[in-house]
Amino acid sequence: MKHFYISVALAALATLPCFGQQSTTPVTTIVGKDHPELIDDGTAYWHLFRSLSRSDKDTDDMFQRRRLAFANKTGLTPTQVTKLLAAADKFTEQMAAFKGLPETPPNHDARTNAVLSIVSALQQSIGPYASSMLTNYVNTKVKTTITIFQPKP
Repeated sequence: MKHFYISVALAALATLPCFGQQSTTPVTTIVGKDHPELIDDGTAYWHLFRSLSRSDKDTDDMFQRRRLAFANKTGLTPTQVTKLLAAADKFTEQMAAFKGLPETPPNHDARTNAVLSIVSALQQSIGPYASSMLTNYVNTKVKTTITIFQPKP
């Protein structure tokens, strides 16, 4: 009799909609820790600049200390760090235009182009050696922390 009630309960559960079901849309997952070469530079620099940007929770002092600690991990000189932080501020200004916009391909491309434009200007201002150091940092440290979930078309 006990097994009968368990069978009835399981049958009843099987007919209920399951709200925790996974989507049937196949997803491509890119794990930067395993394959950093699959993370594009625009996304990686977006994450770098985002980590150097102000959070809603940051006080002025906390913000300055946090961003300086992140920037100093790059291995750049103090002068180059100042230029990196100026680029992060420019990033914050330009990304404000994308707030609230849907993540459509044209908006994504425009955002990526804005980020890459900031990166290009930064690389010109800090010089080739510092640019290679920053690129190495982005490739070995930033890209390895990113995981991208993309629906397959």
